[in-house]
Amino acid sequence: MRKGVISIIDLDNDYYLVAFTHEDDQYAALMDGLWFIYDHYLTVKEWSPNFHPASDTIEEVAVWVRISGLPIEYYDSRVLNFIGNRVGKTVKVDKNTLT
Repeated sequence: MRKGVISIIDLDNDYYLVAFTHEDDQYAALMDGLWFIYDHYLTVKEWSPNFHPASDTIEEVAVWVRISGLPIEYYDSRVLNFIGNRVGKTVKVDKNTLT
């Protein structure tokens, strides 16, 4: 649930600047989701100094990996982090997966 005010500014090249008045909202935007608007996936990243929307490139992106058919005994955060780190750098393990 949102705790503060969120402001959105339309930048060039299909970029948007989003400002948060509450740090928890910023954290949630960066870490809690796959974000979609009208079936379009949004790539979310922290602001960086000297950002210029016309010349920016996306070097890496966080993705959600679903492993179908994984035996229940592997539903452990250490095991799932290990598996995730074989694909790339594990950012977060879905807590719902562990229950």
